[in-house]
Amino acid sequence: MMKTLVGLTFCTSILLVSLETMAIPLNQNYLEQKPTFFSSLATENSSKPIILLRKGAGKNNVVQGMAIDSKHKTLYTLHVTGKPEKGAINCFKINDKTKQWTASDNQLPSDLIGHQGITIDPVSGSLYSSSGPGVKNKGWHIIQFTYKPNALPEQTKIIKVFDEKYNKNLNTMPSISPDGKIMVVRGKKGKTNIIRIYSLPKIKNRTNITSGFDHEWEVDPTFTKDDRPFQALTTDGKYVYILSGRGNLLPKHLYVYNLSGKIIQKINNFHLGLKEAKSAGNSSHWEPEGLAIDGVRNELNILFAVGDKGQRTAHLHRVKIQN
Repeated sequence: MMKTLVGLTFCTSILLVSLETMAIPLNQNYLEQKPTFFSSLATENSSKPIILLRKGAGKNNVVQGMAIDSKHKTLYTLHVTGKPEKGAINCFKINDKTKQWTASDNQLPSDLIGHQGITIDPVSGSLYSSSGPGVKNKGWHIIQFTYKPNALPEQTKIIKVFDEKYNKNLNTMPSISPDGKIMVVRGKKGKTNIIRIYSLPKIKNRTNITSGFDHEWEVDPTFTKDDRPFQALTTDGKYVYILSGRGNLLPKHLYVYNLSGKIIQKINNFHLGLKEAKSAGNSSHWEPEGLAIDGVRNELNILFAVGDKGQRTAHLHRVKIQN
């Protein structure tokens, strides 16, 4: 009897270690839309997206990012409009009872707000975004601001995150974890994408954070293979999620790293949302444009631009994080 118990304990320990080693944050079969024996038992209720209807200038342009305020059940989207480009923000109330959300209000476009990437500090309520053409050397900076309905952003602050060794013309895509402890930004050296990890409380009141980061690492070059644009990033404080792909019907890339830069999961055959994109207009446009974490629901939110030019719609998919 004792030998049996020892044997069972040993086997159980091996199984637990194996499960821990195999643990990955996302259901890869679901994101690749692969049919499995357990398909009908999947935790995701449906792959049908939530449709976001925006307001204001450029409301039918390509959506370029989103941020989620889980505490107040609010979602913000970003798109650009005009020449030179100005970033416009829409505000939505999260409604779990419907698959179509209409913006409650919107902020006037600003040339301080960049082309792609938006996030929220859950502690202060401030929004952060990539810098727009109103900021010199925008690829070195991010913008902090207060959302203002039907007006220009208030309490704007330009924060330098990269120095002269980095590319000066790109989208920095800041992302803050739902607990407000971690901030992630993206930079570039030549053709190499760089991720930086900051402890947000340590650098919160500074306007130059080119030093003081906790980690810096290179993104695997296969992520942007075949000229796939780097489209979005987010963090839940444990992992960094990054998304790439063009506005066509080819598979997208979704990679997951830990904070120190180790690859945890690679999804090179991402198909979630493709079916719905094919039926949205006639242009077969399916472009990945945003990632955000809902900390209350423990979900990764994935945003796509679909539909015909001049009539783009935003499709939002919500996916459970498994660990």
